[in-house]
Amino acid sequence: MPRLTTPLAGQLPNPMFRIGALVHGRADVLHLEFGEPDFPTPLHIVEAGQRSLRDERQGYGPGAGLPELRAAIAVRMQRVDGLDTTPERVVASAGGTGGLMASLLCLCAPGDEVLVPDPAWAGYDAMLAASGARMVRYPLRAEHGWQPDLDALEAALTPRARVLLVNSPSNPGGAVFPRQTVERLVTLAARHDLWLLSDECYDQFVYAGEHVSPARFDRDGRVVTIGSFSKSYAMTGWRIGWVIAPSALAETIALAVSASINNLPLFVQRAAIAALAGPQDCVAEMAAAYRARRNSSKRSG
Repeated sequence: MPRLTTPLAGQLPNPMFRIGALVHGRADVLHLEFGEPDFPTPLHIVEAGQRSLRDERQGYGPGAGLPELRAAIAVRMQRVDGLDTTPERVVASAGGTGGLMASLLCLCAPGDEVLVPDPAWAGYDAMLAASGARMVRYPLRAEHGWQPDLDALEAALTPRARVLLVNSPSNPGGAVFPRQTVERLVTLAARHDLWLLSDECYDQFVYAGEHVSPARFDRDGRVVTIGSFSKSYAMTGWRIGWVIAPSALAETIALAVSASINNLPLFVQRAAIAALAGPQDCVAEMAAAYRARRNSSKRSG
């Protein structure tokens, strides 16, 4: 067997994913390993996917996503996060995971350093290994409500630092970074000429404070925003998300997405369009249910 030279050689799956695979489908296990809604995908979204399967040829499509989907995502970003963007800056991806992976492949060269929060979502490990980048952790302080220690972050920077990864609302800490902290993170990235990669998959599940996207403070085109249909619309298995990036970078990210998946299935994109264009009560209802569970858990604890 030829020698493996890939950066993934010897990389083990994160323990969380190994355990999750072992107990997949078991109803007798209380699943706390993944951030997965326990609600079904709303019916109007499912029906849009079914109509596409029944009425449309499921052929190849644009690598960056259907134009109408990219336009709908741009409208959603203004409605939910107050961000002015254009469809040309939007790339549809295979979930937020696919958007993160494509972005890292475009932003990093082997040996570059990516600053990652600690604790962090387990999926970042393999992504950085696949891109050849080195993970440098910066602390989220439990005693400060899992907020980032910006002094420690800046002290961790070296000349090889290339990307600052930010995750707010955060997984697993649950912290929402306040506006002042987010603005300071963008300023820090600009001061050290870093890309800021913002993982915002939980932006519609905020129970205290306000979600503020780093892109609001982006003055020189260094913020890349990742979003997902998985959490807000209970579409984890549909595998669809997005990347918002400066136009020239968006074209490069679209190449990376196309190289890995060619294009997203048409019926999935039609379902995603229905999610964005249809009634949003389902999102509010899920958020209210999660808030009630959270509050009940805090009282019982």
